[in-house]
Amino acid sequence: MASGLLALLIFLRPLYSALVYPISNQHYLLVLSILPLLFLVKKSKIWEPHRLSREEWTWVGFTVWTGIALLWAVNRHSTLMQLELSLSYFYMYFLVKRTSPSFRRIIIWAVIISSIWVSIYAIYQYFWGLEETRKMVEMIGVERFSPDFITRLYTNRAFSTFVYPNALAGYLIILIPFTSIFFFKIKKPLRYLYLIIPSLQITALVLSKSKGGILSLVLSLLILFWLLLNRKWRLYATTIIILVLLIAISFPVLRKNAENSFGVRVSYWKAAARMIKAKPLTGFGPGDFARVFPRFKEAGREDTKMAHNNYLQVFSEGGILYFLLFVSFFYFALKNLHLSKDKTLSLGIQTAVFAFLIHSLVDFDFYVPGITLILFSIIPLGIGQSPSKKEPSPKPYLYPFIFLLPLVFIITLKIIWADAYYKEALYEMNKGNIKKAEYSLRKGIKIYPWGEDISQINYHFRLGELYMREGENAENRNRAITEFQHATKLDPYRFFYWERLSLLYTLKNDYKSALKYIERALYCYPSHPRLKKEKEEILNKLNLQEIRQ
Repeated sequence: MASGLLALLIFLRPLYSALVYPISNQHYLLVLSILPLLFLVKKSKIWEPHRLSREEWTWVGFTVWTGIALLWAVNRHSTLMQLELSLSYFYMYFLVKRTSPSFRRIIIWAVIISSIWVSIYAIYQYFWGLEETRKMVEMIGVERFSPDFITRLYTNRAFSTFVYPNALAGYLIILIPFTSIFFFKIKKPLRYLYLIIPSLQITALVLSKSKGGILSLVLSLLILFWLLLNRKWRLYATTIIILVLLIAISFPVLRKNAENSFGVRVSYWKAAARMIKAKPLTGFGPGDFARVFPRFKEAGREDTKMAHNNYLQVFSEGGILYFLLFVSFFYFALKNLHLSKDKTLSLGIQTAVFAFLIHSLVDFDFYVPGITLILFSIIPLGIGQSPSKKEPSPKPYLYPFIFLLPLVFIITLKIIWADAYYKEALYEMNKGNIKKAEYSLRKGIKIYPWGEDISQINYHFRLGELYMREGENAENRNRAITEFQHATKLDPYRFFYWERLSLLYTLKNDYKSALKYIERALYCYPSHPRLKKEKEEILNKLNLQEIRQ
C-alpha cells in the first residue's frame, strides 16, 4: 500500500496545478505525510533504512530555518505553507532514496508516463484545446476561474497542466535529459521506438515558447559535454562557447528579443536586491515575496508574485543562511551523483539538475511543486542508497518524523476544514445571506486563526467587507474596523487593508486616523497613484476641519 501510494503521488503531482486548485497542495501533503509512517509500520521489503546523507542534512537545516522564520515572518500562513512544501520535498527525497532497486523501476516509469501525458496534452492544447477551452470558459463564466488561468488561456502558448508556459518548460527541461538516457539502457528492438517519448517532450517545450527554458536545456547539455571532456579540450570548448555567445549578442534582433524577455524580470530582480539589502540575515519570511514586493518595486512597473529568480527570492525571503543551505543541497547532490556507479543514469540526472539550476536564474521553478517534487524524486534514483551501515533499532533519524508528522497532519487537516467553511461563506454571500456567511467565516477563523490568506482567502478582511455591506451605521463601521485591524496584524503588508481602515475613519470624520492609515498603506505600496490621491484628499479635509475649529 505504501509503495503504491508513493508511485501514485509521483505520477499525479504534475497532472494538476495548485494555481487552479489552490487547496490541492494540502490534500497532496496530507497523503504524503502519512507515507513514512506506513513504511515503518509495514516494514516493507522495499524499505531499506540508512543514515541521512549530507544533502539530506542540508535540507533538514533548510526546513528547520523555514520553521524558525515563523517567529518574524510577514505572514505566518505563507511561511507555514512554505514549511509544508519543504517538508514534502524532504519526505519525497528521503523515501525514494531508501527504496529497493526493483521498486525504483516503478518510480522511473511513474515519472516517464506522467511526462508523456503532460506532453501530449500540451501538444493537443496548442493546436486544438485552447480554442475549445476558451469557448467552454466563456459559456460557464470567466469569474469562476483563477485569474492566472484566464490570463494564460488567452495566450498562444502551450502550458498543459502547469498554467504558466514557463513552468511547463521548467518541468520538461528536467524530464528531457532524464528520459533520454534510457535510450542507451533499452535493448535495440525497442530503443528507437522509445525515442518517441523525448520527442514528445521536446515538441511540447517548443510549443511553450519559453526562451529561458530552451536556453537552459541547451546550456545544461553544454555543461555536461564540457564536464565529459579532458582538461585540454575543455579550454577549446570554453573558447568556442564564449565566441558563439558574443556573436549571438551582436545580432540586433536577438539582442532586442532578449531585452523584451528580460526587461521586466530585471525590475523584479532589482526589487529583490533591495529586499535583501533591507533584511540580509533573516529575510521577510519564506513565501512572503509577493507581499513585500510592492514596498520595493520601481514606480510604474507591474506587480508580481515571484522574483523570477529562485536564488534572489530564496535570499530575500529567508536571508543568507537560507540561501546557502539551498545552494549547498544541490552542491552535495551533484557531488554524490558524480560518484554514482551507474554513470549513464547519473549523467542524465546531473543534466536535469543543471537545467533546473540554470532556469532558476530566470524563473520560479522551485516554487512549483509539480517541478520540484519530481526533481526531488529523480535525484535520489541516481545517487542510490547511502553506503553507510543500516541503523540499529531504535533509529535516530526517525525522531523528526515522530514529532513533525502528527503536527503537519493536524495543521493540514485544519487548513482543509477552514477552506471548506470559506467556500460555504462565499456561497451564502452570493445568495445574500450575510448572517450565515458571517457564521461560516467565524468558524473558519476559529479552526485556523492564521488563515488570512488560505487559497487567496482573507477571512477577517471578508468579515469587514460583510459588515460594510450590512449598512452605513456606526455599529457596522466599528465592527468592520475591528476586523480590518485583525487582518493587518496577520498580513501587515497588504496595502488595501490599511486603505479600508483609512476609508472607514474618513466616513467617521476622524481625518487624523484616516491619514495615519493611508500613510501606512503608502508605506506598503509607495508608488500606488490612487493612494497618493487619497492622501491629498484626506489632508485637504483635515486642513478644512482644523480651520473650522
